Amino acid sequence: MNFLSKVFTSNVRLLGARSVTTISWSDMGKSKHDFVHFVKAATANKQSTEALELHKFLNKVFIDNDYDYDGLVGPIGLDAMVKEAAHAPRRFGFAPHSSEMYATPEEEAAAHKKLYGQLCEGQGIPFHNWYQWSMNHIMEKNSNLVEHHDARWERSRSDFISFFKGVARESSNHCMKSNSSTQYKEFYLKCNQQFVAADTENLGYLCEAGFDRLLADAAAITHRFGYEWYEGVEFSHVASDGKVSWEGWLTFNTALVKGKVASL
Repeated sequence: MNFLSKVFTSNVRLLGARSVTTISWSDMGKSKHDFVHFVKAATANKQSTEALELHKFLNKVFIDNDYDYDGLVGPIGLDAMVKEAAHAPRRFGFAPHSSEMYATPEEEAAAHKKLYGQLCEGQGIPFHNWYQWSMNHIMEKNSNLVEHHDARWERSRSDFISFFKGVARESSNHCMKSNSSTQYKEFYLKCNQQFVAADTENLGYLCEAGFDRLLADAAAITHRFGYEWYEGVEFSHVASDGKVSWEGWLTFNTALVKGKVASL
């Protein structure tokens, strides 16, 4: 056995003796559960892997928007920095989008100008000010987050009903300025995950076989508690020009769910 073979065999044995789990700041964007778990862990222990990854993420956001490479972020960079950092909480309905927070672009600009004045030192915002402000903001919001191991639609019949009633709501318990509920945003992402998984041909749309896979996946969620919401749904009900698009499925499925929820 040569040297490389010995090294390879040794590494395989080492990996087989223990499981390796990698935690990354990108975990925040995977799902609502992953986001809540990551933030909870990061704020509970400053020396945790999640805390170190959150520091890394906030630094990445800062560096992405240090346009002139001087170690400071200017007013334009702050606008982009806030939007980049807010991407994950906005995705899961824990923070409003800019259009929901501010009535006009001028109102948003005034708010960002005020924040810039608070964080600026000399010629721009230093990283330590951005990091401390971000962590204080995260800690403030963290108290409202509750971690669960299963999605609400999987926990019990009552949780299933509560979740889908939330999908049909036009407001959020976590973010009162949001135009749609936290549950709707989670539903939106789940629908998209199912759509992408069903598109095994990588077409960007679904043919009839792909639609059948999608329908089976969607029906499995409601079937768990005895609801056959997708019974009788056919490809022709959703397809246009022989294909089911992502937006076509989302529109159809949202209307179907809202109709079913009305009778719960």
